[in-house]
Amino acid sequence: MHVIIGAVGTSGDTLPLIELGRHLMAAGHDVDFIGLAYFERRARWAGLRFHPAGPPGLFEAMASDPSVWDWAVGFRSLWKMLGAAMADTFAAVDRLRRDGSVLVGSSGAVGIRLAQEKFRLRAMTVHMSPFYFFSYEQNCIGGLGAWPDWLPRAVRRSVLSIIDRHYIDGACRADVNAMRRSIGLTDVKHVFTRWIHSPDRVVCAVPDWFAARQTDWPAQSTSVSFPVTQTAEPWAPSAALAAFLANGDAPIVVSACTGAGAASTFFQRAIDAARLSKQRVILVSRFPNQIMQPLPSFAFLIDYAPFDQLLPHARAIIHNGGIGTMALAMRAGLPQIIVPFAYDQFFNAMQLVVLRGGMTVRRQRTASELADMIADLLGSTQIAAACIELQTRTIEASDGLQEMVRQVESL
Repeated sequence: MHVIIGAVGTSGDTLPLIELGRHLMAAGHDVDFIGLAYFERRARWAGLRFHPAGPPGLFEAMASDPSVWDWAVGFRSLWKMLGAAMADTFAAVDRLRRDGSVLVGSSGAVGIRLAQEKFRLRAMTVHMSPFYFFSYEQNCIGGLGAWPDWLPRAVRRSVLSIIDRHYIDGACRADVNAMRRSIGLTDVKHVFTRWIHSPDRVVCAVPDWFAARQTDWPAQSTSVSFPVTQTAEPWAPSAALAAFLANGDAPIVVSACTGAGAASTFFQRAIDAARLSKQRVILVSRFPNQIMQPLPSFAFLIDYAPFDQLLPHARAIIHNGGIGTMALAMRAGLPQIIVPFAYDQFFNAMQLVVLRGGMTVRRQRTASELADMIADLLGSTQIAAACIELQTRTIEASDGLQEMVRQVESL
């Protein structure tokens, strides 16, 4: 097959689809990859033909803009980033397509869905979290929390409709429809709550035991195991990091993932909480200027490490709830504290708490409150037992990437 993959969004949206492309090539298929320029090195390292979408620096702008990571107002800012890659993604598919090409798109790859409609190609949408089905059955509406059990379904639908009209569709519909008219397609409504789901296939990249299928998910949707693998990318701790790891108790890893550029307060609170709780920490951020220097002796800063290789050296992890980080932490058997920023992170945190694999705390909590939570997390025998169970589940699960390969092949 010839497969064109389009990934527009965060690292959590992009890196699993790069791995999917690598697995498709290993299965004998021909793959082109469209993504933000920031990920070119990683895609080319995986052996993929890379085609940039959006202006240079788009990912960095998204990661470092605090408004993108404010759950109450962030989608309008995020759409400016996603929308900036829409036309390039569509044009790349037009240039690369062949008879029978198959498309794969991330939740934010609007250009992939436009190309599917325009050129009548088969396509698969990949959602990295069940949140992106915008279910009225089971979901988490940002910092407002989960749907109360007592709230009637009709009321939930009405609330979702209002959120869509003013917050989601209201931010993107005009831009999407302007693009649609320019390529000869008619207008649509409900861009991200309905239209973005490919009518051919939608993959939810989390297993049923983490989040069960809901009755209002699209009929063409299916769930797979977490698409995480042991990375083949060469990595070894630097001499300084190796010395830090060897010179004391196992540390807590602290990471804000894609949003690290807007997470200076998050990191400072983690450092202060580590001081109060007498813990050592490894801070992971590609934006070191966001972290106050010099660091205390119990803290160490790195800009990158493959988590499947770093996390076995840790005793816990504090992060903002990206599903890929969460899955790798479960695989390592680590207890987790989730500090959600926006989007699916609140839902992911809610599910982890249900599974007893960790705790969640609001971003605005103080360092002393976070320190108390660290003590409770590390002292909980219930969480420790649940982490062992989750580790077993993730290790024994089928290969989520191979399941996704089969879903693509079935198209």
